[in-house]
Amino acid sequence: MSNYRLPPKDLVNGDFKKTLEEYPSKTRKESIPLGIDENGSIVYKNISDLEDILVGGTTGAGKTNFLNNLICSILMKHKPSETRLVLIDNKGYEFNNYEGLPHLLTPVVKTPEHASQILTSLIAGAINRKKIYANNMVNTFDEYNKEVKKAKRKYKETKMEFLPNIIIIIDDYSLMNNKDNRRILEDLLKINNYTGIHVVCGTSLPTEDIITKEMRDYFYTRVSFNFVEDEYIKFILDSREKKVIEGENNYVVKTNDKKYHYLSNILIEDKDIVAITDYIKYTNK
Repeated sequence: MSNYRLPPKDLVNGDFKKTLEEYPSKTRKESIPLGIDENGSIVYKNISDLEDILVGGTTGAGKTNFLNNLICSILMKHKPSETRLVLIDNKGYEFNNYEGLPHLLTPVVKTPEHASQILTSLIAGAINRKKIYANNMVNTFDEYNKEVKKAKRKYKETKMEFLPNIIIIIDDYSLMNNKDNRRILEDLLKINNYTGIHVVCGTSLPTEDIITKEMRDYFYTRVSFNFVEDEYIKFILDSREKKVIEGENNYVVKTNDKKYHYLSNILIEDKDIVAITDYIKYTNK
C-alpha cells in the first residue's frame, strides 16, 4: 500500500467538503471530526483522546449519518496502513458501499455470529499489542509508534513495524444483543485502552439490558441524538440534568474531560459515499 492514493476532496460537496478543507494537517492521522458547533466551526478531536464512543439515537435522528461521516473522514484522510476498519452492519444494508475497500480488516460483518468471532479475535489482538508494548518498554499505542519512527530513522534494518489504528464501527448494536455478545464487547472494552483499538457503538435502544451501566462506563465519549424518551438521553450522557436536543441531526457529545458539546451533523449524501468508495476501489487496485 506504499503507493496508495488518498481520494481528492473535490469528489464531494457541502458540509463534508468543508470538513476536509479545514482538517488539521499536522494531526491528520490522529484527528476525526465530531460535528459542527453553534458558530459553524467543525470540532476535531484526537482519536486516542476519544478512546471508545457510544452513539445513541432513535431511528431517523441522524445516527447513521454520524457513523458514515466518521467512516468517510477516515477513508479520505487515512491510508490503510494507518487505520483499519471493522464495520458491523446489523441492519444488513447500511454499509454495503464500503465492501471491498482496502481499509477493511474483514469483509463487512452482517450477522451476530460473525460479529462475536471478530470481536473475540480483537480481544486477542489487544492483548498481543500490550505484550508488544511491554517488550519495547512503552505503555501505549502512540508511544510505541513513536519508538518505531525513531528506530526506522536510526537503523536501516529494524524488525519494529508501525501498527495501524483499528476502529470497530457497529450499527445497530441492539440488533446483535445477546448474553454472549454483551460479555464479549464488555471484555474488549476492558482490555483495549491505549492499544490503538477503538469501538464506536451505535444503538437505537440504550437500555440497561442492552448497554449495561458497566459497559457504558467504558465508553469515555458519549453521543446522544434525540429520543422520545428523555431517560435514554440521560442514560447515554450519564447526567441528572435533562440535555435539550431538538431537531434532526442535532446531538450532544460528552467527551472524556466531562465537557458537553452541542453539535450538528456534518451531512454527507449517498452520492458522496459512492464517489469516495468508487475512487478508492478503482484507483487503488
